[in-house]
Amino acid sequence: MNILKVNKKEYLTRTKVDILFYFLIVSDIVLIGLHCLAKLDIITQYKKYLLLTTERGIPEIFQHVKELSIFIVLLFVFYSRKNKVFLIWAILFAYLFADDFFSIHENVGYLMAQKLNIPSALGLRPQDFGELLVSGIVGGLLLIPLIIGFKKSSVIDKMVSKILFILLLVLIFFGIVVDMIQISLTNISFWENLMAVVEDGGEMITMSLILWYLLNIDYYNNVILNNK
Repeated sequence: MNILKVNKKEYLTRTKVDILFYFLIVSDIVLIGLHCLAKLDIITQYKKYLLLTTERGIPEIFQHVKELSIFIVLLFVFYSRKNKVFLIWAILFAYLFADDFFSIHENVGYLMAQKLNIPSALGLRPQDFGELLVSGIVGGLLLIPLIIGFKKSSVIDKMVSKILFILLLVLIFFGIVVDMIQISLTNISFWENLMAVVEDGGEMITMSLILWYLLNIDYYNNVILNNK
């Protein structure tokens, strides 16, 4: 069994990243807690800005900062590794930020639902199906170059893409699957509110994990290389 030797500089670097991770996760949990307290009217001052569902509220702004940070980190990874697959990943997260900030899939989905005369079904509105269609089209367009880039990548870069893909699936689960469940429970106040917390809270924590992982890439590459 190989023993991983981590020099002082690597140890300090990882310690700083771990501190960032705890900061991100604790911040997410605090914001989720403040949302719950505001929803229960235990906190009334600045209530609107504490809710996870408020446009340009504190939780959403914090999420935007993480999305932009992921985009910037991926650009640095692309520059350092000279692998175009990371540029595609950067574009994907740039889109996620733009979509979150400008409500792209909601607005375009509404227009598509109108144009295509999509009917309501399964407790979902025509707009919901339009949003799913938009997300599917964008995802499909980015998936093709991601697969091509993945096949041309080194073993280490493939591992990074695999982990990013797994975390992206978790993000999709909260952002799309849980969101659709929440919409279908619109007439049941308790479950609608609960699913809103699960959706937005899950997205926040998953985005924190993605940012933490990307900042830890070099450390985990050393772990793999030293244990081969």
